[in-house]
Amino acid sequence: MREKWKSISGYEGIYMVSNHGRVKSLSRVVVSESGIGRGSSRLLPERILKQHRVGSGGYLAVGLHKKKIAITKTVHRLVFDAFVENPLGLPEVNHKDGNKDNCRDTNLEPATRQSNCQHAVETGLLKIRGEDNFFAKLNSKTVLKVRRLFAGGMSQRKIEIKTGIPIANVHCIVRRKSWRHLK
Repeated sequence: MREKWKSISGYEGIYMVSNHGRVKSLSRVVVSESGIGRGSSRLLPERILKQHRVGSGGYLAVGLHKKKIAITKTVHRLVFDAFVENPLGLPEVNHKDGNKDNCRDTNLEPATRQSNCQHAVETGLLKIRGEDNFFAKLNSKTVLKVRRLFAGGMSQRKIEIKTGIPIANVHCIVRRKSWRHLK
């Protein structure tokens, strides 16, 4: 597919984004207002911007500058806004192949928070079971111990006292409402 370029909204005449996930600064004359050569101008040549990673998600981003104000924008969002149809106005962008480095327009689709998370779970990018869950406070060994104690005839209240695990959590563990994946 041929690479197409579109102006970045709010940065027309300064920056463009391509459907292949590249961002470029356009050739332009810049006038210096302070420092050495005040009032002088210089020509900035057109160039492809270097991309860097931002945030805990590690998304690719670029720095955009306009009127002495710098802002960081994620590349996938720039490509999405310029090239992808979003008739329902969904708030998030999903990478179809799960690869955050693939910012081509054909790899991006509009998503809700729920559908984006579900896709991450289905592709293995987000682990939500057991110890792999970021919010897990227990581990497999402890959960199996709770189940053994209950199977051995200990009441849920005594398991709570013995392990320090709240009775509501003990109930969910022994009734397999949580940690179902453990046998």
